[in-house]
Amino acid sequence: MSSALSSESFKPHPLQLAELTERFLQAWRALKTMRHRKWGFCDCACRNLIRNQRRLMKEPLQESEIANELKKDKAFVQGVDKKGRKIMVLLGARHLTSDRDLGEFERFGIFLLDKLSSLSGDLDKFVGVIDMKGIGYRNMDIKGFLSGLEILQDHYPERLGKLFFVHCPSLFWVIWRICYPFIDPNVREKLVFVDDDGQIKETLLQDIDITQLPVEYGGMLPMVPLRNVKAPT
Repeated sequence: MSSALSSESFKPHPLQLAELTERFLQAWRALKTMRHRKWGFCDCACRNLIRNQRRLMKEPLQESEIANELKKDKAFVQGVDKKGRKIMVLLGARHLTSDRDLGEFERFGIFLLDKLSSLSGDLDKFVGVIDMKGIGYRNMDIKGFLSGLEILQDHYPERLGKLFFVHCPSLFWVIWRICYPFIDPNVREKLVFVDDDGQIKETLLQDIDITQLPVEYGGMLPMVPLRNVKAPT
Protein backbone atom coordinates (compact mmCIF):
# COMPACT_ATOMS: atom_id res chain seq x y z
CA MET A 1 0.00 0.00 0.00
CA SER A 2 1.29 3.41 -0.88
CA SER A 3 2.35 5.65 1.99
CA ALA A 4 1.87 8.88 0.03
CA LEU A 5 -0.56 11.38 1.50
CA SER A 6 -3.44 12.57 -0.66
CA SER A 7 -4.18 16.26 -1.03
CA GLU A 8 -7.35 15.72 1.04
CA SER A 9 -5.53 14.10 3.96
CA PHE A 10 -2.68 16.61 4.08
CA LYS A 11 -3.95 19.94 5.41
CA PRO A 12 -1.14 22.09 6.85
CA HIS A 13 -1.83 24.79 9.39
CA PRO A 14 -2.34 28.19 7.67
CA LEU A 15 0.80 29.56 9.36
CA GLN A 16 2.85 26.61 8.15
CA LEU A 17 1.51 27.05 4.63
CA ALA A 18 2.35 30.75 4.65
CA GLU A 19 5.89 30.01 5.85
CA LEU A 20 6.40 27.29 3.24
CA THR A 21 5.05 29.54 0.51
CA GLU A 22 7.40 32.36 1.48
CA ARG A 23 10.40 30.00 1.60
CA PHE A 24 9.46 28.61 -1.79
CA LEU A 25 9.20 32.06 -3.33
CA GLN A 26 12.57 33.04 -1.86
CA ALA A 27 14.12 29.91 -3.36
CA TRP A 28 12.50 30.60 -6.72
CA ARG A 29 13.79 34.17 -6.81
CA ALA A 30 17.26 32.97 -5.83
CA LEU A 31 17.19 30.35 -8.58
CA LYS A 32 16.13 32.89 -11.18
CA THR A 33 18.89 35.25 -10.05
CA MET A 34 21.52 32.50 -10.11
CA ARG A 35 20.48 31.43 -13.60
CA HIS A 36 20.57 35.07 -14.65
CA ARG A 37 24.18 35.22 -13.42
CA LYS A 38 25.06 32.14 -15.48
CA TRP A 39 25.40 29.64 -12.66
CA GLY A 40 24.11 26.86 -14.90
CA PHE A 41 20.68 25.73 -13.63
CA CYS A 42 18.48 23.90 -16.12
CA ASP A 43 15.57 25.55 -17.93
CA CYS A 44 13.12 22.74 -17.20
CA ALA A 45 13.45 23.03 -13.42
CA CYS A 46 13.08 26.80 -13.64
CA ARG A 47 9.89 26.57 -15.71
CA ASN A 48 8.41 24.16 -13.17
CA LEU A 49 9.23 26.58 -10.37
CA ILE A 50 7.60 29.42 -12.30
CA ARG A 51 4.39 27.43 -12.76
CA ASN A 52 4.30 26.50 -9.06
CA GLN A 53 5.06 30.06 -8.02
CA ARG A 54 2.11 31.34 -10.02
CA ARG A 55 -0.22 28.81 -8.38
CA LEU A 56 0.96 29.82 -4.91
CA MET A 57 0.85 33.58 -5.44
CA LYS A 58 -2.22 35.61 -4.54
CA GLU A 59 -4.71 36.72 -7.16
CA PRO A 60 -3.24 38.90 -9.95
CA LEU A 61 -3.29 42.66 -9.58
CA GLN A 62 -6.50 44.28 -10.71
CA GLU A 63 -6.60 47.28 -13.03
CA SER A 64 -8.50 49.19 -10.37
CA GLU A 65 -5.35 49.07 -8.19
CA ILE A 66 -3.34 50.96 -10.83
CA ALA A 67 -6.06 53.09 -12.42
CA ASN A 68 -4.11 56.37 -12.22
CA GLU A 69 -1.08 54.84 -13.93
CA LEU A 70 -3.07 53.05 -16.62
CA LYS A 71 -5.03 56.11 -17.72
CA LYS A 72 -1.82 57.96 -18.65
CA ASP A 73 -1.21 55.56 -21.56
CA LYS A 74 2.53 55.57 -21.10
CA ALA A 75 3.02 51.82 -21.62
CA PHE A 76 2.25 49.96 -24.86
CA VAL A 77 2.53 46.30 -25.78
CA GLN A 78 2.35 44.97 -29.33
CA GLY A 79 4.21 42.71 -31.76
CA VAL A 80 7.26 40.47 -31.30
CA ASP A 81 10.93 40.79 -32.24
CA LYS A 82 12.80 38.38 -34.52
CA LYS A 83 13.28 35.99 -31.59
CA GLY A 84 9.58 35.97 -30.73
CA ARG A 85 9.87 38.20 -27.66
CA LYS A 86 7.01 40.63 -26.94
CA ILE A 87 7.69 44.31 -27.58
CA MET A 88 6.98 46.94 -24.93
CA VAL A 89 7.20 50.72 -25.41
CA LEU A 90 7.34 53.24 -22.55
CA LEU A 91 6.86 56.97 -23.13
CA GLY A 92 8.90 58.81 -20.52
CA ALA A 93 7.24 62.18 -21.07
CA ARG A 94 3.91 60.79 -19.84
CA HIS A 95 5.37 59.93 -16.43
CA LEU A 96 5.01 62.87 -14.04
CA THR A 97 6.78 62.75 -10.68
CA SER A 98 4.22 65.05 -9.09
CA ASP A 99 1.33 62.83 -10.18
CA ARG A 100 2.51 59.42 -9.11
CA ASP A 101 2.11 57.41 -5.94
CA LEU A 102 5.22 55.25 -5.49
CA GLY A 103 3.25 52.24 -4.25
CA GLU A 104 0.88 52.38 -7.22
CA PHE A 105 3.81 52.88 -9.57
CA GLU A 106 5.46 49.72 -8.22
CA ARG A 107 2.22 47.78 -8.67
CA PHE A 108 2.02 49.15 -12.20
CA GLY A 109 5.50 47.80 -12.93
CA ILE A 110 4.57 44.36 -11.61
CA PHE A 111 1.31 44.41 -13.58
CA LEU A 112 3.18 45.31 -16.78
CA LEU A 113 5.82 42.59 -16.37
CA ASP A 114 3.22 39.96 -15.51
CA LYS A 115 1.14 40.98 -18.53
CA LEU A 116 4.19 40.61 -20.78
CA SER A 117 4.84 37.20 -19.26
CA SER A 118 1.26 36.05 -19.83
CA LEU A 119 1.53 37.06 -23.49
CA SER A 120 4.92 35.44 -24.06
CA GLY A 121 4.10 31.78 -23.36
CA ASP A 122 7.08 29.55 -22.56
CA LEU A 123 9.54 32.15 -23.87
CA ASP A 124 8.78 34.48 -20.92
CA LYS A 125 10.97 37.30 -22.30
CA PHE A 126 10.42 40.74 -23.75
CA VAL A 127 12.26 43.59 -25.42
CA GLY A 128 11.55 47.20 -24.56
CA VAL A 129 11.84 50.65 -26.07
CA ILE A 130 12.04 53.54 -23.61
CA ASP A 131 11.28 56.74 -25.49
CA MET A 132 12.63 59.87 -23.80
CA LYS A 133 11.27 62.33 -26.34
CA GLY A 134 9.96 65.48 -24.66
CA ILE A 135 11.07 64.71 -21.10
CA GLY A 136 11.89 67.53 -18.71
CA TYR A 137 12.58 68.07 -15.03
CA ARG A 138 8.99 67.18 -14.17
CA ASN A 139 9.64 63.68 -15.51
CA MET A 140 12.93 63.15 -13.65
CA ASP A 141 11.73 60.59 -11.09
CA ILE A 142 14.84 59.05 -9.54
CA LYS A 143 12.90 57.17 -6.86
CA GLY A 144 10.54 55.77 -9.46
CA PHE A 145 13.39 54.79 -11.77
CA LEU A 146 15.27 52.98 -8.99
CA SER A 147 12.08 51.29 -7.81
CA GLY A 148 11.31 50.02 -11.31
CA LEU A 149 14.91 48.90 -11.72
CA GLU A 150 14.78 46.96 -8.45
CA ILE A 151 11.58 45.17 -9.50
CA LEU A 152 13.07 44.23 -12.87
CA GLN A 153 16.52 43.04 -11.87
CA ASP A 154 15.77 41.59 -8.43
CA HIS A 155 12.50 39.79 -9.13
CA TYR A 156 12.29 39.38 -12.92
CA PRO A 157 15.99 39.16 -13.88
CA GLU A 158 15.65 36.90 -16.92
CA ARG A 159 12.59 38.42 -18.56
CA LEU A 160 14.50 41.30 -20.11
CA GLY A 161 15.90 40.41 -23.54
CA LYS A 162 17.02 43.87 -24.63
CA LEU A 163 16.10 47.46 -23.75
CA PHE A 164 16.50 50.34 -26.21
CA PHE A 165 16.69 53.98 -25.07
CA VAL A 166 15.74 56.45 -27.83
CA HIS A 167 15.41 60.25 -28.09
CA CYS A 168 17.62 60.69 -25.01
CA PRO A 169 18.14 64.40 -24.21
CA SER A 170 21.11 65.69 -22.24
CA LEU A 171 18.89 65.91 -19.15
CA PHE A 172 18.45 62.13 -19.20
CA TRP A 173 22.15 61.56 -18.64
CA VAL A 174 21.92 63.38 -15.31
CA ILE A 175 19.59 60.77 -13.85
CA TRP A 176 21.50 58.02 -15.66
CA ARG A 177 24.76 58.89 -13.88
CA ILE A 178 22.96 58.71 -10.53
CA CYS A 179 21.32 55.36 -11.25
CA TYR A 180 24.15 53.64 -13.13
CA PRO A 181 25.95 52.23 -10.03
CA PHE A 182 22.74 50.45 -8.98
CA ILE A 183 22.37 48.56 -12.26
CA ASP A 184 23.47 44.93 -12.33
CA PRO A 185 26.22 44.29 -14.94
CA ASN A 186 24.08 41.57 -16.54
CA VAL A 187 21.32 44.15 -17.07
CA ARG A 188 23.75 46.77 -18.39
CA GLU A 189 24.84 44.49 -21.22
CA LYS A 190 21.22 44.35 -22.45
CA LEU A 191 20.87 48.14 -22.71
CA VAL A 192 21.19 49.90 -26.08
CA PHE A 193 21.36 53.70 -26.34
CA VAL A 194 20.57 55.24 -29.73
CA ASP A 195 22.40 58.58 -29.67
CA ASP A 196 21.48 59.60 -33.22
CA ASP A 197 17.73 60.05 -33.70
CA GLY A 198 18.23 59.39 -37.39
CA GLN A 199 19.48 55.87 -36.57
CA ILE A 200 16.50 54.77 -34.47
CA LYS A 201 14.68 52.88 -37.23
CA GLU A 202 17.85 51.26 -38.54
CA THR A 203 18.91 50.16 -35.05
CA LEU A 204 15.52 48.73 -34.11
CA LEU A 205 15.22 46.88 -37.43
CA GLN A 206 18.27 44.83 -36.50
CA ASP A 207 16.10 43.08 -33.89
CA ILE A 208 12.53 43.80 -35.03
CA ASP A 209 10.98 43.14 -38.44
CA ILE A 210 9.36 46.18 -40.03
CA THR A 211 5.95 44.46 -39.89
CA GLN A 212 6.30 44.25 -36.09
CA LEU A 213 7.95 47.63 -35.53
CA PRO A 214 5.66 50.37 -34.13
CA VAL A 215 4.63 53.01 -36.69
CA GLU A 216 6.14 55.71 -34.47
CA TYR A 217 9.58 54.34 -35.35
CA GLY A 218 9.00 53.80 -39.06
CA GLY A 219 7.33 50.38 -38.83
CA MET A 220 3.90 49.08 -39.73
CA LEU A 221 2.34 48.12 -36.39
CA PRO A 222 0.08 50.50 -34.40
CA MET A 223 0.95 50.86 -30.72
CA VAL A 224 -1.56 49.35 -28.28
CA PRO A 225 -1.99 50.93 -24.81
CA LEU A 226 -1.46 48.50 -21.94
CA ARG A 227 -5.02 49.03 -20.71
CA ASN A 228 -6.30 47.66 -24.04
CA VAL A 229 -4.07 44.59 -24.05
CA LYS A 230 -5.82 41.39 -23.07
CA ALA A 231 -3.98 38.28 -21.99
CA PRO A 232 -5.02 34.98 -23.64
CA THR A 233 -7.57 32.99 -21.65
